[in-house]
Amino acid sequence: MSYASLREFLGAVEGIGELKTIRNADWNLEIGALTEWYAAQQKNPCLLFDRIVGYPEGYRVCTLYLASPNRTALALGMPLNEHPVRYVDRWRRRVRVSGSLPALRRLWRRLQPSLQSGSPAGCLVLSKRSST
Repeated sequence: MSYASLREFLGAVEGIGELKTIRNADWNLEIGALTEWYAAQQKNPCLLFDRIVGYPEGYRVCTLYLASPNRTALALGMPLNEHPVRYVDRWRRRVRVSGSLPALRRLWRRLQPSLQSGSPAGCLVLSKRSST
């Protein structure tokens, strides 16, 4: 499946029960510490930090979005709940057949407008959805 936006992908992640929203985290200490702690867990969720202390309402940070086989499978349009080795085999076959990485290129083109120029390390900033 192809996703029109990161929000749509996060909705799919929530649909398989792998999204954890954390509110009121401090950007300077807690986001990194919580991400590292969850990353070390056997089954780690995708983390969505909302209402970040010191930032305007609507700015969020998403971490560990591809840190599980099922989330990677969602992103690549593959079946869920397979052994990770099967995902690698499927991906290799897909690349051999297509000769390119069109899905990832399309995703990158959709994400590029969201990258703020001049932001630290080209961070992806998810702000509030506009009402237009």
